Amino acid sequence: MPSHTEVSNVPNRALSQFGLAVLISAAAISLFAVTIAVPPWQEVQCQRRQTLYWSERTAIRSRSFAGFDSLRSPEKWASVKNPPNPNSDSHFESTEFQIFWPALVGEWLVVGVISVAAFCTLSRRWIPSTTHFSHQSIADPGDGIKKPAADL
Repeated sequence: MPSHTEVSNVPNRALSQFGLAVLISAAAISLFAVTIAVPPWQEVQCQRRQTLYWSERTAIRSRSFAGFDSLRSPEKWASVKNPPNPNSDSHFESTEFQIFWPALVGEWLVVGVISVAAFCTLSRRWIPSTTHFSHQSIADPGDGIKKPAADL
């Protein structure tokens, strides 16, 4: 029969792994929030065509990485038009900023991989493994001969 300490290690291990998973998940969620609040941006220089109430992009001239900035930054949501007020059905050059989605998704993948790797590494290192039953002798009441527990 297992001792009290052998039985109680199994629930503690599960609770410890659950607690470790919660801590790592909380850290990962906070990193996701930071990457959303301060995303990577790219500067896009393009040609647009003015319609009556809006403009549509007709060609992209160049794209370049513009760094990381707050999602609430007003200069990232504004565009620079040349000329500033184009006539309807005319083409004009525009410089605008967009979220650099491939880099942002890459950040999310890195955070996810690091979180999984951290959980796997820490759950093996700091959480004690379950105690295996030792080969104790158990008396067989039928014949009076003691047999090892592994033979039963």
